[in-house]
Amino acid sequence: MKTKSIEKEREFWDSHSITEFLDELEFEDIKFVRKSPKVTLSFRIEEDKAKELKELARKMNVPYSAFIRRIIDKALEKAKE
Repeated sequence: MKTKSIEKEREFWDSHSITEFLDELEFEDIKFVRKSPKVTLSFRIEEDKAKELKELARKMNVPYSAFIRRIIDKALEKAKE
């Protein structure tokens, strides 16, 4: 169930436009960073390790492929030391 404050906010925005408040808004510069292109790697790994990686990624609320990339990034940085 929605709270009254959310309901009041909804009522307000149903009858107002953000254009009424343009002079009160503060704009920020946005910088877009182009990410490096990615390639697909394929490798074999033991099933239990794959399950463990997926479970750890799930606990961290990140896709497991992104989690694996983080691990690889950290390993690469450490190897450069």
